[in-house]
Amino acid sequence: MGPYPVSMVGLPDETSNMTPPTICLLVLAVAQTAIAMLVRDRVSRWLQRPAPWAAVVRFASMAMTVYLWHLSVLVSAFLALFGLGIDPPVAGSGLWWLTRPFWLLALALVLSVVATLLSPLERGRQAKATKASSQSSGRRDKEPGPPGTAHVILATIGSGMGAALASFGLLGHVASGLLPAPHGSSVLLFVPVDPIQNTVCVLVGFALSTFAARWSRQSA
Repeated sequence: MGPYPVSMVGLPDETSNMTPPTICLLVLAVAQTAIAMLVRDRVSRWLQRPAPWAAVVRFASMAMTVYLWHLSVLVSAFLALFGLGIDPPVAGSGLWWLTRPFWLLALALVLSVVATLLSPLERGRQAKATKASSQSSGRRDKEPGPPGTAHVILATIGSGMGAALASFGLLGHVASGLLPAPHGSSVLLFVPVDPIQNTVCVLVGFALSTFAARWSRQSA
């Protein structure tokens, strides 16, 4: 009801429930939090069993991979449907609801394969660090001193600025879409945005965050 769309995620050419947050988004957040609180005790007891807990640990080891690639799998699935000449059913229709279980199951299966293949990249740095630590155990190397206060402050500022720029660029893509300016021009938090500007923000933000992380490790 009202001027807001059904989607809780902001989409191009639609009034967004996210900027600014609407009562719809607030109700959704409260509902999800309430459900989590209601099932917390039961889920906690269930996770005391070895098999479910092992599954949770296994998924947690690839959680970031799933997060980073789930939209790629979704977009690829839609492109495959369009390539086969199949039009997805209208959202909210009877056919749409009937096909949701099969659609979600197919996406989950493809995503599980992608995450299994790519998750070693997520655990690679940690695994190498653990191996190096185990190999050097028994050797009394001099412990490095703590990094200077100035290094910590600058690294923190760089990481914060990088995260802010990258986040602003990604949200800008949500607001403007991917069409080149002026067709993709839009406004995000009262700031004009376009696809080129958004891409520059993401790249600069990523570069700042990477440089700050490397500098912090070297200074430590």
